[in-house]
Amino acid sequence: KNISQLSPDGPLPQLPLPYINNSETRVFFGHDRRPAEGEKQAATHISLDQEYISEFSQQWKELEEQVVSTVNRGITLSNFQPTQYCLNRYSNNSRFPLAVVEEPITVEVAFRNPLKVPLLLSDLSLLWKFQPKDFNSKNNGETKEFETCGKDMIGAEVISEFLINSEETKMARLKLFPHQTGELHILGVVYNLGTMQGTTVLDGLDSSIGLLREKYNSTEMSVRGRQDLEIQGPRLNGTKEEKTSIKYGPDRRLDPIITEEMPLLAVFFINFPTLLLCGEIRKTYVEFM
Repeated sequence: KNISQLSPDGPLPQLPLPYINNSETRVFFGHDRRPAEGEKQAATHISLDQEYISEFSQQWKELEEQVVSTVNRGITLSNFQPTQYCLNRYSNNSRFPLAVVEEPITVEVAFRNPLKVPLLLSDLSLLWKFQPKDFNSKNNGETKEFETCGKDMIGAEVISEFLINSEETKMARLKLFPHQTGELHILGVVYNLGTMQGTTVLDGLDSSIGLLREKYNSTEMSVRGRQDLEIQGPRLNGTKEEKTSIKYGPDRRLDPIITEEMPLLAVFFINFPTLLLCGEIRKTYVEFM
C-alpha cells in the first residue's frame, strides 16, 4: 500500500533518499540525435551519451561565431551567444537557455544509493513550474503558475520503475514536452520511494564466480515525496569584493525560456569516410532535411 502523510493537494514531503548529485545534472534541448543508419551518418557532435570535451566545444563556438559574422557582413555581434544544446557543469549557465515549443527537454539526474539494500523508485517524473507568456504580444496579461499540472502546456514523461542497487550511482533521464511559450522552472523530481527485499535462491548460482546471487522482490510499502534540484553556480572571482568573500553566480540550466516554433535543419553525411590515407581523395554526399 501507499503511505501519504498529506492530502493529494497538499505539499509533498522532502525525501532523504536516494542522494542526488546536483552538480552532475545535465540538460539536453531538442530531439534525440538519430544514430548512424548504414551509410547515413548524422552530422552532429552533441549527445548525452558523448563525453564533454572543452576543446571541441570551443571549436564549435568559434565556427558558429564565424558563420554569424559572415551573415552580418563581417561584423561580430556584441551580444553573440553560442547555441548550447547540452548544459552541464562545464558550460556557461549564466543566461536563461532557450527551448522550442514541441521539442523535448531531457534532464539527466544522478542518483546515488548509500544503503546496502536496493531502492525502488516508482512513478518517477520531474517537478516543474510554468508561467505561460506570449512573447509576440506587448501585453502578456496575467501569468498563471502551474506546478505538476496543466498537461495542455507541459507534458511530462513518467518512469514507472527505476531500480538503484546497493551503493550504486545511476543516471535517470526524464523528459518534458512544452506545448506553449513561456518561462519554465524545473524544480526537482517526484517519486514513490520503496525498498527491495532480498532472498537467496539456490537456482541463482552464477557459474562465472561460483557464488549464490540475490533475488530481489519489491515490498508493498512506499512513500511519495519529492527532492529539489538545487544547483550552485560558479564562484565569482572578478572583483576585489568577490575575491575576498564567497559569492556564487547563478546557474540557470533548469530555467529555460520556451520560444515559439522554429525551423529545424538536419544534416546527414552519406558514404562518409572514417579513414583516409595520405593524399587520398574520397567523394561523400551531404543531405539536408
